[in-house]
Amino acid sequence: MFKKIYLISIVILMFFSFSSFADDASYVDIGLTFNNDLYNSGTFYGDGFELKKDDQTLAMQYSAIDFEVESNYRIQIGDSYDCYYDLLEAFQIFAAMDIPLNLGFNGKYLLYSKSFELENDAIIYKNYLSELTSLPVKIITLNNKIILKSDDIDVVVLDDNIFIKSKSDKFSYRGINYRGDIKLYLYNEQISVINHIKINEYLYGVVPKEMTYDWPLEALKAQAVVARSYLVKNIGAYDIYGFDICGSFTCQAYGGMDAENIMTNKAVDDTNGKIVTYDGNVIATYYHSNSGGYTANSENVWSTALPYLKAVYDPYSIGEPYSSWSLKYTESQLIDIIRKNGYNGNSVLDISADQKTFDGRVQKLSIQTDIDKIVLDKEDARKFFGYTELKSIVYTVQSNDKFTIISKDTTAELNLGGLNVLTSNGAQKLNESQSITFKGNDYESTMNQDEIQFSIDGKGWGHGIGLSQYGAKVMAERGFNYEEIIKFYYTNVELN
Repeated sequence: MFKKIYLISIVILMFFSFSSFADDASYVDIGLTFNNDLYNSGTFYGDGFELKKDDQTLAMQYSAIDFEVESNYRIQIGDSYDCYYDLLEAFQIFAAMDIPLNLGFNGKYLLYSKSFELENDAIIYKNYLSELTSLPVKIITLNNKIILKSDDIDVVVLDDNIFIKSKSDKFSYRGINYRGDIKLYLYNEQISVINHIKINEYLYGVVPKEMTYDWPLEALKAQAVVARSYLVKNIGAYDIYGFDICGSFTCQAYGGMDAENIMTNKAVDDTNGKIVTYDGNVIATYYHSNSGGYTANSENVWSTALPYLKAVYDPYSIGEPYSSWSLKYTESQLIDIIRKNGYNGNSVLDISADQKTFDGRVQKLSIQTDIDKIVLDKEDARKFFGYTELKSIVYTVQSNDKFTIISKDTTAELNLGGLNVLTSNGAQKLNESQSITFKGNDYESTMNQDEIQFSIDGKGWGHGIGLSQYGAKVMAERGFNYEEIIKFYYTNVELN
């Protein structure tokens, strides 16, 4: 009995305000996992936690706390209790009879039995408890409630929005260490696991995940400012899931304490509070790995034209990693990709990159199979092939079953199969299974018609909008400061 009282101590903090703590403007809520059944249970590790609601605190003196969603039956013993001393009396009575009890918490305290999957089992146990106490006893149906577990104690949390204070201001979840505290939010029967953290401490875990820590400090500062601005612009974007912004590459990569480095922390601190604005408003500071030599107008990648996201010639990115790249696919490999995306085909008849912008960004990619015609707009082509494969939408497409014919008036691409050619043995018609060698003074190329190949040659990595990270690195190496770097990549902006 005394072990349990020691392990779960309940204290009343009369002057603590849960809402004012959570609404502190210097804090942000980061979604670590959400909207996925795989994360509906898990474990936190730390040096002790406090479950907070209104002016009440439930202290949990454990180094590990499991959580899960429960839909079961439990027996509630007594009414809700306003303070520890009222709860303790009932707890001691049942502990003396070796009957295990658990807790309920919603700003007040409740005593619950173990859980039952079947209502009939709960009824039998309720009748048994009724004979042992004069306290009211009733069956409670728990529909999708979060349960916190540690050792032999369950805490049934009756709210869908839970704040868990870490006593050491840090915790571990899924193998990663984080600063700050924890929130659990239940939406649509799924738990959002949220890191409640100061903005700069969040950025400590973002900048080194987005930019290499040993790059020049001015480049790191530029990254810190655009990451902070991106956060401020998007705060509340995930309200439906109970947090401000996600912690994955979908928003900004966030690695928690484990990602931190002294130089990237310095970049965050040296730019404390700095954000990028246009016409007095914080902007959407999109950024990417390498522009390939030209950044993009926002409307040429997505749909909305923004005055501060305009294309600029970017010589600083040229020659850096991923400024150019190539892909090669056999026809069978391309058919596999087509089928994985839900289309049909046994052979590829044609593939073409159409409607290019002035900076070479493909607006439509057309693929014709013997069954389907596939038309992919802008970034949809990258999703189709995979974002790490088709690194940008600046690319050209060629296949080795075509040959470019040049005349004084025009050029044309022709399929080789079926063409009449003049050889040393006279005129011959090519068939699609022949191996064909083209020779010049200093050039020789063999095309094997049995192995049709498609080549994609591209430039840059990422959507190409806003700051190029490799370009920022080179600019910093050449003596530009972070403000100059930012104003180069974003049009007519200010830093405030």
